[in-house]
Amino acid sequence: REQAKEQVSVGIGTLAGSTIMLLSIAWGGSLWVGRCDIQDGMAIDRRLTRSFDLTNTGVTTDESTKLNAYIMMASALLYLTPQIPTFMGEAHDPS
Repeated sequence: REQAKEQVSVGIGTLAGSTIMLLSIAWGGSLWVGRCDIQDGMAIDRRLTRSFDLTNTGVTTDESTKLNAYIMMASALLYLTPQIPTFMGEAHDPS
């Protein structure tokens, strides 16, 4: 019974972690592939003249995308919150 409980716990954690990782990779990849030159704070559509420039290339988003990005970051923090004791060196006691 305890072994089954542990396996379910590990499985759920693995599923949650892999989901977050895959969503983050897809989101970051779409920003990288879709970036354009930035001029006066706005992206110039379909124009990329700087191959690797983190300050002068990017994407322009609307307000709802900005709100969704904040929601995504807040939900990721909820997954990180239980890890704080582990980062501080506290021993893990599953019982």
